[in-house]
Amino acid sequence: MTNSVFERNTAGAGGGLARFNAQLRLLNSSVTRNKALGAGGGLYVDAGPSPGSSSYVQVRSVTFSGNEAKDNQGGGIYKIGRIELYFTTIVGNTGGVHSLLDGNTRFHGSVLYNPGFPNCSGDGSTQISNDLANHVSDASCGPFFPAAGDPQLGPLQDDGPNTTFYHLPLAGSPLINKGPGDCPERDQRGMLRVGACDIGAVEFEGLLPPPTPTSTPTLPTTPTPPPTATPVGTPAPAPAGYRVYLPLVVR
Repeated sequence: MTNSVFERNTAGAGGGLARFNAQLRLLNSSVTRNKALGAGGGLYVDAGPSPGSSSYVQVRSVTFSGNEAKDNQGGGIYKIGRIELYFTTIVGNTGGVHSLLDGNTRFHGSVLYNPGFPNCSGDGSTQISNDLANHVSDASCGPFFPAAGDPQLGPLQDDGPNTTFYHLPLAGSPLINKGPGDCPERDQRGMLRVGACDIGAVEFEGLLPPPTPTSTPTLPTTPTPPPTATPVGTPAPAPAGYRVYLPLVVR
């Protein structure tokens, strides 16, 4: 799924969306202000019978914001199995990512900031991997994720109808120009990333991509016929059915 908005939904689990064992790739989208009566306010991921060998759920250039889980287990994401969270913004949820059982939760170029709740939680059996250039505000994700504090993000916003929601880094944000070297060419909104990219789903100084050139079709031309030459000095023939008599002069 790409360029999708999951907004203000409610479900027993997975307020925004839920997945069990199916292939799932979520790209350039937003999951915001959803509610779960159980776990997984934004996204609920489950896998079986062997979560540790399940296929990876791939989440890239996505914002999770303002999602709630009633039991505070994964206000943003509740996960059993394996998941990649790359260039993702997880902010302002009732908990960040809740991981259970064996498997792996991988972060790369992502920002987690959920004040009042842990960014990472679970039963301790899941491997949490720092795949470089992440910003996690607290130390809840483990020793490889030092507490980095407030990422300085703006409020949740969109760009009008049929656009996704996002948090733009503020001027001076520690996310700016601190992303990894393999950032996608465009951010969640489709804006071009500039120079050293930023951590998270959107680029502070993202640029509109250049317009796609369009060619104007050439219409076929109709040749103009040459003018018809009219002979000069040739008398017009007499109308049919008439005779012309000339006077006879005798000298």
